[in-house]
Amino acid sequence: MGNEKVEEFSINGDELLAKVRQLVHEGNVRRLTIKNEKGDTLLVIPLTIGVIGAALLPVFAADILLVGPFGLGILRTAPALGALSTLLLTTRRPPSTHAGPLLLGSVAGFGVSILVFGASTDFLLSLCALFALGATDAVSMVIRTVTVRMYSPEHMRGRIASVSYLFIGASNELGAFESGLAARVFGTVPSVMLGGVLTLVVTGVVAVAAPALRRLDLREAATEAAVLEAEAARTAV
Repeated sequence: MGNEKVEEFSINGDELLAKVRQLVHEGNVRRLTIKNEKGDTLLVIPLTIGVIGAALLPVFAADILLVGPFGLGILRTAPALGALSTLLLTTRRPPSTHAGPLLLGSVAGFGVSILVFGASTDFLLSLCALFALGATDAVSMVIRTVTVRMYSPEHMRGRIASVSYLFIGASNELGAFESGLAARVFGTVPSVMLGGVLTLVVTGVVAVAAPALRRLDLREAATEAAVLEAEAARTAV
């Protein structure tokens, strides 16, 4: 985390998509956070490679897929393109209804994408797996971000969001460390497959242990929150 650099840009809405495309093309951005003029976070776009880790992609490009540096650059771009495509879609069709099943399904899809990538020796199939990985990660990121903001008490919302972003930021470095250590112990492909299996196992456990999460509906939650805020306003008066 010590080498992480944060840059801020002020742009108009018409220039937003062009700027996102430029940053994705540069290939060295881990996460984009879009805020309004008040500083409120509107959207978080993950551009990371997730559990696979940037440290293992060169190994896949050089020794397994045999595509060299040019192919490595394309592999690194695929998750970002998947995330960007999905997030643009969510601006038109937000995942609010049946958010719980969508969240669990997207995380499960993330795990399946990792398994497909780990087992693949075909460059095109690997690209599709990484694209799906970025897309499913983006869906879960949107639902998790909205859920944390919506269910956090107003007087603690900033602190809860800070802790959440702290863990999200640290997970990139911890994931890269875990990937490198597992690759050293088990080998490159088995370590990636292990990450996919663990993702599916954790998703299954959470789905069974948290029935409220399975029933999560953000539209209903928004209605309840509006009623509570109206009652609080009347009480204050």
